[in-house]
Amino acid sequence: MKNDYTGRRISGTTLLELLIAVGITMFLVSAAAYVYLGTRESQGVNERVSTSIETGAYALQLIGRDVMNAGFYPATMPAPPQIAASSPTRQRTIVTASTYPPAKGVPLAKSTDWTEPSATYLNPIFGCDGAKFNVETATCPAAVAGEPDSIVINYFTNDSKKTAAAMGQRRDCTGSDVDNDPSNLVRRRNTPRPTPTVLATSMDADLAPQQPLFVSNRYGLNATNMIVNVGMKDQAVSTQSLACSGNGSAFFGVANLTAYQPILAGIDDLKFSYGVFNTDKTRAPDRFYTATEVNALLPVNIDGVALGPWARVVAVKVCLMTSTQGANTKIGDKAGALRTYLNCENQSVSQPANDLLIHKRHVQVFGVRNRLNQGF
Repeated sequence: MKNDYTGRRISGTTLLELLIAVGITMFLVSAAAYVYLGTRESQGVNERVSTSIETGAYALQLIGRDVMNAGFYPATMPAPPQIAASSPTRQRTIVTASTYPPAKGVPLAKSTDWTEPSATYLNPIFGCDGAKFNVETATCPAAVAGEPDSIVINYFTNDSKKTAAAMGQRRDCTGSDVDNDPSNLVRRRNTPRPTPTVLATSMDADLAPQQPLFVSNRYGLNATNMIVNVGMKDQAVSTQSLACSGNGSAFFGVANLTAYQPILAGIDDLKFSYGVFNTDKTRAPDRFYTATEVNALLPVNIDGVALGPWARVVAVKVCLMTSTQGANTKIGDKAGALRTYLNCENQSVSQPANDLLIHKRHVQVFGVRNRLNQGF
């Protein structure tokens, strides 16, 4: 090395040493970046798998809560006043009260205070195979193989409007107050306090309605486009959402009793089967039927009353499929050793080699505890 003016040698770094130091630094930075990106991707995979599992669990909880409410009719309501008021087409008609409370084993149509043109609303549960229930016509469209099912769940509530703001069952599955339903416009009144001969003319939010309000929630799937974050960018994904049409639904301040509102994305399939009892010796279901099979069953005399098959549904089995959304979440399978999973038909499905998503089946059985009568 060169000497300074004092004669001492000056130590320094050669070009070769500098290049070696830069190379080592770049290697360490690249390794750290690789580890970071790998960890970030692994974390993203774990988050997508966790989200898929949580989506299935929450959807089951949401539907199951309504199934367990199906058929509820408040036992604390007084005898309703004498009412005769017509409502719009396809809506329920309030008629002169008959007996109250409903007799054990007698379905809603024969014992309570309103009638309905469609049998869909005369029972706690009604279902459609391979089609989304048409709220406008109160019918099931023609079934399409491989398409998701849908379900109709009916019950009553005597919650006040004030109670509904924080709790209770007066709001439908979209969060709308069911007093938006034209069929509940008379039933919701409570002031002055009604008597067997005096009909209320207005509504006090602090008081229970003069008659139980009808609640109907219809669940199906909607095709949905969503944006998910993959890596450092957003990605468009086509999927399906659990969707609901409630009889109190209101969009932009206008009552809309027919539209299905998406509430939970990331669901691939939705299937229902129904536990029906077919003898008066036991109220336990002999097996689970599809909606088409339930419709084909004949009425059965129970406690001296002929009950149709939907009135004899005591349990509902719910099955739904979820999958991870966005980027790949599993390693590709070896040729000839493709991964399989069970679908809602209990069939083993071979997953194509180019399908790198994780599919999961969620199944649970819920009891129909009330069934629109006093037999629990």
